[in-house]
This record gives sequence, structure tokens and C-alpha cells, in this order.
Amino acid sequence: MSDDSQSSDNSSIESSDSNYQVTELFEIEIVEMTIPKLTYESGIKFIPRYGGEEGELGSFIKSCEYVINNVVDSLQPLILEGILAKLSGRADQVTRFKSIGTFDELKTILTENFGIYQTVSQLQLELAACVQTKNEGIKAYYEKVEGICFKLIEAMVLENPKKAEETVINKIVKRQALNVFVAGLREPYNILVKAQSRDTLIEAYQVALEEKKALLAQEHNRKLFVNSDRGVKPGVKCFKCNKIGHKSFQCYSKSTGARKKSKLRKNE
Repeated sequence: MSDDSQSSDNSSIESSDSNYQVTELFEIEIVEMTIPKLTYESGIKFIPRYGGEEGELGSFIKSCEYVINNVVDSLQPLILEGILAKLSGRADQVTRFKSIGTFDELKTILTENFGIYQTVSQLQLELAACVQTKNEGIKAYYEKVEGICFKLIEAMVLENPKKAEETVINKIVKRQALNVFVAGLREPYNILVKAQSRDTLIEAYQVALEEKKALLAQEHNRKLFVNSDRGVKPGVKCFKCNKIGHKSFQCYSKSTGARKKSKLRKNE
């Protein structure tokens, strides 16, 4: 082998070693950047105080889980102590004398005492059975469907947060809520809204309100047309009888003067 070829081989080996080292360093930097970890101080600031309020349990648990999942394993016992220190009122009473070693144990205790009593299956049935009742306005019906939708999402996330993707749950449940809302509207709103094929619950609600305004306007115009056919002119007032719908020269009532004369004769 010539000296030139040997020199070429050596330079290629050195070049490959250099590339490997650069690649290795680059990969290490990427790994470090994609796994950010919270300190105890920054993590504990994310956790709010909780006193046993049912409506706030879901957000409290989500905040705690975020911190637990984003600190190093060695800090988790300290974080758990910090979470317990954030409990007050009834939440503190039900946990004070219990031996709690993990956050999952704490979550179970809090959910049993202050959690949503309706199961996922119960909420799904309640949502599916939603219809607009006879005396229920569109706004009230929309708020009813939306409320059950949010309860169902929260219950599904609380039931199994590690296996369930919250984004997927949101999308599926909100699509189901949209279909239920449209199908449960009273006629003719259900047909009119369905024909417009909206993608979200709020869009369908807005269409329903617009259709309601349009139908009310049509009804108002129809009444005006009927009244005009009968010879009644809204806004026109007779100065003889003070009635609306005709003018003084069209009045068939006795004149004011005749009424006054008849009254004078009676008094005499």
C-alpha cells in the first residue's frame, strides 16, 4: 500500500471519529433539552390550595399531576409533602390522620370524598338523552349540553389520566355533544341547524339563535301583513275615539260633540 493511500485512510478515520463525536454531543444536547425538569420551588408554585370544593377538584389534581410528572423522581416525596401542606378545610380533615405514601393514594382519597359521583357511563347516558324541553330556551338548552360535556371530559380524564389523551377525549366528547345538541333541538330549529353542518357546539348554538331571530322576524312581518289586509293600520291613531288602526275621518264612532250633548241632556 502506498503512503498516499495510507494517509488518505488515516484522514478518513479521523474525520469519521470527529463526526461521531460531534453527532454524539449533538444528541446529548437534544435529550437534555427535551426533558425539562422543575425544581421543588418552581414546582410547588404551580399547586393551588384546595379545601374540598367539588368544582375545583379536577383542576387541583391536574396541577398536581403536572408537577409530579415534571420533577426528578428523588423530589417526588418532597412534592407530595408540599401538596399535603396545600390542603385545608375538609380536604385536610379527611387526609390528616391517614398514611399517604404516593400521590395516587392521595388522589383516590380526594376523589372518593369530593369527586364527581356520576360515573363516565352515567354521564354518557345523560348526554345522549339530552333534548330541548317544551319551555326551555335555546340558551338554557345549550348550557345544559355544554355542562354535561365538560363533566364527562373531566370524569374521563380523572378515571384514567395516564392512558387517556386529554386532547383526544376533548375532541370525541365535543363532537358527541354537537350531534346531541342539534338532534335535541325542537323543530324546526333542529332541521335548520343540521342543514348548515357546523363543526363545533358553539357554532351550532349561534346558528340556532340566528334562525330563531329570522323566524321571529318572519312571524312579525306575517302579522303586519294580516293586519294590513284587514284594514288595520298600526301606528295610526284616531283623535275621536283614541283607538289605533284608523284616522279620524274613517271613525265610525259617534263624534265627541254628540257624546257631550247627550251627556248634557241627561244632566238636565
